[in-house]
Amino acid sequence: MTGKISGAAKGTMQESRLKHSVDVISQVYYLVIGFEVNGGKETFFCGKTKISRGQDVLETTTCVHDIDKGDYGHAFFYTSDNSGRVINFFSFGPAGFFPDKVSDPQNPSRKDYAESRPSTASYRITELTKMFRFVISKEMTEQISLQIGKFIAEKRPYAVWKNSTCASEARSVLSKAGVKTPNGSSQVNAPFLGTIGMSSNFDWYNFVNPYMWYRQMEEKYGYPIEFLSPKAGVDYNRKELYFERRGNVNESLRKEYIWILKKGDKDPLIYFRKAASPVVLHGKF
Repeated sequence: MTGKISGAAKGTMQESRLKHSVDVISQVYYLVIGFEVNGGKETFFCGKTKISRGQDVLETTTCVHDIDKGDYGHAFFYTSDNSGRVINFFSFGPAGFFPDKVSDPQNPSRKDYAESRPSTASYRITELTKMFRFVISKEMTEQISLQIGKFIAEKRPYAVWKNSTCASEARSVLSKAGVKTPNGSSQVNAPFLGTIGMSSNFDWYNFVNPYMWYRQMEEKYGYPIEFLSPKAGVDYNRKELYFERRGNVNESLRKEYIWILKKGDKDPLIYFRKAASPVVLHGKF
């Protein structure tokens, strides 16, 4: 008997290997950056302004987030994989008040809301959200997990007056993990902050904020995915059913549709697609 294998035998072995082979599906990781930016023109507006530079007059676009008259907005993000499970959720926001920094606990003023406050990285989502969805690497996903852990360990207070807020901290965590997004910075009108910062120049200044970050993301990546709530039966085409309403205006989600995520939860954009406008990918980091 020779050591050679006949053609027929070769074919049998190849067929046998194919029958017992296992398809390997590559792991895919996602980053979803979300925004609650449902305020009107009184909250955020942009206009042309002229700037003098020597003998030259330049025209530029200036945007203003007016938290004195309008809505604060909110920004958050989560990561997941193609198994459909959430890996991380980061939603930085206030969690009550420090007793020595609130004038009346039963009736806080706008100034009180802007003071340093206890914080959480699992702030609830209470409105219609607008989301941008990206593919990211395993290494980037791990870095995001690491940076979230470091941030939480710092126990940083939520403080509007020094721009330690939802958008600025979410963007900072992503940046430290290697995810580069637009700067998210525009003028903010908040005259009540002057009494906190002890400066008469605090009325107008540049802060990272949800409205500007969202505007820049939309300009760069196109129209977002609109999403209601990761609850069974929610239908995007019947969105009026899920909100507390004032006249013809959808305000916050009804109590039973307010949501947060945690590790291991179902990815809203995989398991609850009916609660969203068409789900698309906006790019890859």
